[in-house]
Amino acid sequence: MAVLDFDCGNSRLTLADFLLGRNASTDREDCQSVKAMAMDALYDDSRITIVVPEITPAVEAERELQKDEDFLAGYVVDQWSQQGAEYLLTGQVLPGSKQLVLQIHRVANRSVVAVHTQSFKTGLMAPASEQKTLVEQGISILLTDFFRAKIPVVKVLAGGGKARKVLVAGGNSQGLRQHQELSVSIGGDVVGSIVVEVVESESFSRCRVITGGRAIAEAINNGQEVEVAIIKL
Repeated sequence: MAVLDFDCGNSRLTLADFLLGRNASTDREDCQSVKAMAMDALYDDSRITIVVPEITPAVEAERELQKDEDFLAGYVVDQWSQQGAEYLLTGQVLPGSKQLVLQIHRVANRSVVAVHTQSFKTGLMAPASEQKTLVEQGISILLTDFFRAKIPVVKVLAGGGKARKVLVAGGNSQGLRQHQELSVSIGGDVVGSIVVEVVESESFSRCRVITGGRAIAEAINNGQEVEVAIIKL
């Protein structure tokens, strides 16, 4: 995962103003501070690998694209993709409503796969440690949503042209449990459902296919991305 520069907008009120009660920092410095806190939280999560690409003049010149709605179609994203990043984290501080909006985007198709809005309505003069805690909480909730929402099917364990059992890359760390029902989607379209039979580890589970076995088998054989989502926690 790569982390793009955070955006604090052009408001005179900075993040530090309403969190720490000071006004000496610039918007950019505040954004860099929040971004650093977010990256620290990501580094501490063993499920995430942070990609830090080399900053070339071309990439530096394109940084302003990150503030536009269409930045995900820009040259910057291609640079991270070439470095091996599968996902991008973006952050936007909204001083007026005192919120931090965090989003995870899939590099392959520029789609948003997880969103969390963290409120900073804690009053002025909040200590720096509280600011850091709020950012960490936001990242934690975002990652929980991300890992629960999209869990890939690794392979078909039984069945030829019609999958009967599959292995998914989700386990205890994603909140999976025995007898839990999951929906199966291909390209964003739900095609069937499966039930968890055995949670083998933190990251893998064996599941029995209820519906959509033929579509699942065909997609896996064709190298398509097949994902499952928890229907009920």
